[in-house]
Amino acid sequence: MARIEINSAYSAQPSIATPNPFVEIAIKYCLENGLISRDSNKTRIADQGCGNLRHLTILCRYFDTIYLVDKEYQLNRLKRLFGLDGTNVKDYISSLKMSGKKFTVLSDSVFDSSNLNLDIVFNICVFDVEVPKTRKAMTTAAYKNLKKGGFYVVIIPRNDQSILVRCTTKNRYLDGHIFQHHGITSFYKNYRDTRSMIYTLAKHGFVLETDLSVYRQVCLILRKMDS
Repeated sequence: MARIEINSAYSAQPSIATPNPFVEIAIKYCLENGLISRDSNKTRIADQGCGNLRHLTILCRYFDTIYLVDKEYQLNRLKRLFGLDGTNVKDYISSLKMSGKKFTVLSDSVFDSSNLNLDIVFNICVFDVEVPKTRKAMTTAAYKNLKKGGFYVVIIPRNDQSILVRCTTKNRYLDGHIFQHHGITSFYKNYRDTRSMIYTLAKHGFVLETDLSVYRQVCLILRKMDS
């Protein structure tokens, strides 16, 4: 098959879309089990693959220091964010006036080469629309930017029959499927089983803290093992 240009930026949900419910479920689990401090000023987190900032509001409810990470194209692309037309992630974040909140916007290439010593890296609704090479790079970057004993929270929607019925042998690509619409190619992988993902993350230095997954959602909380 010829080389295919996949643009996952167009798979991101709108900024006003309902946040994935497992973001708050995972945060509450961490708080209730003493994995992170209840002081919002003490826990430093990143939203890896922040997209259109769909989960910014819920993250701000619990944390004061937030790194927003995505591909340079996604961060600079003009779009509609929270009712504001013709803006991009960088400019929108720069315009926010939220007392006590510290935001930093980073491209994935900068994040890849950083060592931020974070408490949590969230990867929300991203792995299902990225090809294996990108998922591997994201996992490596998350590990590098977490402090020892820090947590990688991976949340992935799955088993959506409206998508699965369109996954056939004709559009199979790598370990998932591709969809083409108006000149844009997107990628989708359904994580029906979490075992292979947990095994892969273990090879990258993560140990499973808990698996909160249900039929329609993968929700893994993993701890960075001491190196």
